Amino acid sequence: MLLRPSLCLSLSLWALSALMPAADAPLTEWLPADGKEKGKPAWSRELGSHRIVIEVPSDPATSGKVRAVLNWRRRDSAPEKKAVLVRELESGKPVPLAAVARCDSETGELVFEPVPGVSRYVVYFLPVKITGGAFPVGQYTPPAETAPPEWRQAAGLADGSWRKWPMASVVAWEAISAHEAWNDMEITATAAEAKGLAQTPFMARLETSEHPVRMFGNLPRRWVETPPPSELPVRPSEYFVFQIAIHSPETDLKSVQPEFTLLSGPDGQRLEADRFTCFNTGGVDWKGLPLAKTVDVPAGRVQPLWCGVQVPADAGPGLYQGSVAVRTGGGESVTVPLALRVG
Repeated sequence: MLLRPSLCLSLSLWALSALMPAADAPLTEWLPADGKEKGKPAWSRELGSHRIVIEVPSDPATSGKVRAVLNWRRRDSAPEKKAVLVRELESGKPVPLAAVARCDSETGELVFEPVPGVSRYVVYFLPVKITGGAFPVGQYTPPAETAPPEWRQAAGLADGSWRKWPMASVVAWEAISAHEAWNDMEITATAAEAKGLAQTPFMARLETSEHPVRMFGNLPRRWVETPPPSELPVRPSEYFVFQIAIHSPETDLKSVQPEFTLLSGPDGQRLEADRFTCFNTGGVDWKGLPLAKTVDVPAGRVQPLWCGVQVPADAGPGLYQGSVAVRTGGGESVTVPLALRVG
């Protein structure tokens, strides 16, 4: 019997798709998991605040082993010193034949042996031992090998051949509660992405107050994917707050200070520079006297400069444009365009 070319192509694509993993769920934010009982966490807090749901291929290799690549973009330090636990999703039972092949802040790679009849699993990577009763103290659980040496050898963990196993796919990135869920300002940029964000002599980026800097030791992936706002919407009489984020990967910055220009608007209107305040560098003390503060930014730190502007009550609608120069005591300077649209 002869097969039509289109049918042969369909069969070939079907066979190829059976060998390929399903597309991973994109990591845009960590979503709170649905608990079985209202008002109670979705899982034990000793398993950690976040987890990853994965699904194994419907027909894994005859060896029974699969691998999972978890591009988790972690913000915590020394992830290799924390245990990674694999459990069945529904029953919560541990999967004993599991091992970590690679673990760093950007990616974790696991090899494990699925339980017959179980397709979905969860990976906990921040397990913690909580003691202290009414005054709890948490300590991260250190890694521990649960699989015997002969299984690890057969899995190829010693010689790197573990990459040959069929791939599991990521189904969901979950947090134990909405309060603890990491948002897009808490998902880290990779080292390569962070290098692409570098500026000379340092980075100064405009950011809205709706996306406050939450990580002070890592750059967020949001800044890789989303450009700074070209203009900020304000209203007459509003006191509007925004951020200027400062970062230098290798150089300490001393005495950082923003200097605002006036903003020119339509029909000759303007917003004077003295309407701007940087709360990090100055203000008014409890006696009502002027207060000046020095801001030093160590190398590698992400430092938000929180700023505010009092929009005049009679400000006419339109775009007001100027800039802010961020200067250091060492003479370095970066100028950031600043535009407010009065509506």
